[in-house]
Amino acid sequence: MFSTQTNSDSYEDDSTPTVRPQQRQQTEASNYQTLQDYNDAVANAASDLEKAQDVLNQTIIVSDVNGTVVEVADSVGPTSKES
Repeated sequence: MFSTQTNSDSYEDDSTPTVRPQQRQQTEASNYQTLQDYNDAVANAASDLEKAQDVLNQTIIVSDVNGTVVEVADSVGPTSKES
């Protein structure tokens, strides 16, 4: 009926693809460019964060006045004034 031929040489290990040197250089260049783009994005984000922190720091009010805050009641009963 059907005959099947098995050849032990036909089952090669295809787990590691063959890459030509030119393809490897293009891939490495692409990876390097992607890494540069990510580094630039991180640097831009850090710069924006510093600018935002500077703006935030300018909105903080710092007081150099020392003392005690006393609450004054407008309606004080006459009996409490004597004590």
